Amino acid sequence: MLDRSTIAAGYALTVLASTGAALGIALWDFSRARGGESARPPCRRGALAAHPLAQLGLVCLLLFVNQLLFNAYVLRAHGGDPSFLARYLGAGWCAVDDGPVIRLLASLPGAARWMSPSVLRVQAFLELPFTLFAYLSVARLLSSRVYLALTRLPVLALASLSFTAAFGLTELRLANPWTMDDLALRALACVVVPFYVRWSARRSAPPRDEHARGVLGLLVFMVGASAIAAFVLVVYDVFLLYNLAHLRQLFPILMLTAVVAVASARAVSVGDALAREADDSPSSPSLAGLRTALETFTCLFFVPSLAIRYWSFHALAQVCGVALVALALLVGLVTSARSDAAHPHQQRLRSFASLAVGLAAGGAGAALVQRTMHQSEAAIAIGAIAFIVPAIAVSRGVELVLRRPAPA
Repeated sequence: MLDRSTIAAGYALTVLASTGAALGIALWDFSRARGGESARPPCRRGALAAHPLAQLGLVCLLLFVNQLLFNAYVLRAHGGDPSFLARYLGAGWCAVDDGPVIRLLASLPGAARWMSPSVLRVQAFLELPFTLFAYLSVARLLSSRVYLALTRLPVLALASLSFTAAFGLTELRLANPWTMDDLALRALACVVVPFYVRWSARRSAPPRDEHARGVLGLLVFMVGASAIAAFVLVVYDVFLLYNLAHLRQLFPILMLTAVVAVASARAVSVGDALAREADDSPSSPSLAGLRTALETFTCLFFVPSLAIRYWSFHALAQVCGVALVALALLVGLVTSARSDAAHPHQQRLRSFASLAVGLAAGGAGAALVQRTMHQSEAAIAIGAIAFIVPAIAVSRGVELVLRRPAPA
């Protein structure tokens, strides 16, 4: 197997290549990358089941079944001792359960033989659709236009290659007797899964663009995105790190986050429909800029997201991540200025100032989180929330104050 320096070089190359691919998409086809592809009318039959949240739930159900089989295999073939696997993977893996369902499965004829593929191999195939659908669920919550842009086959192919490279390097870093099988299955998933995701996206496409509107819509989006992030972290621990014994303690969180994510998706859809029907919402250049920045970053970050996350504590990944954030903010600022083009120059400056103050407030919130929390995936997610929520609220608040007419 590869040594540590070679694996580190592989991570660095994956981060650079993935970030370059994201920027290439933006330069080559930026208008389409932000959603120029028109939404096709959905196939009403099965459209709800094809929604990325539903597909994410389906993948999680398959991972749960695999965990049941894995725990039954450990009980039947290894007397309930997972050390045959855990010694290759390190701390944080393989907290097995031996509940009644596990014991029943372990008692089935030939269980030790036909359940053996549950050791790493099923997970190796399912991890790609799990991560893709998790990201696309957040994108769909923000804007169906962005979701459709990200589910174009070339973009999905690039994301799958990047994700698979990151997964493969992790496999090599945790080399074990199942590594070669896992790499083959990940390669198969890289070929097959983009076509399936594209097919499901075409079936779930709404007849028109739906997106989070106004302060309330953007805050609902943040609630839903936070719920999806928490859901993903729990699933990773319980199903992908083989810690089924943690499910009893984490089950309420898993269910709560799933309900909040679905409710947020419904709320965004209803809010969008009501806003279209009323058609009297006041324009807000600062919110237009923030929404554009969110959409741009969601598009840019898709391909390199997993590579940057896996390599996030190294300077190269941090520089690439900051560069993507800066580019998205720049696009948002330009959009804010253009959306206020009909107003006098002084009002455009006020809109720009309100957005700048909001971004500064968001930066302060993110910096506070990074100072008070240990570096972890949870800290990254909370830091993103601490940046976006104050940016939305403060920029809109400052904009309303600055645009208030002077008393006569």
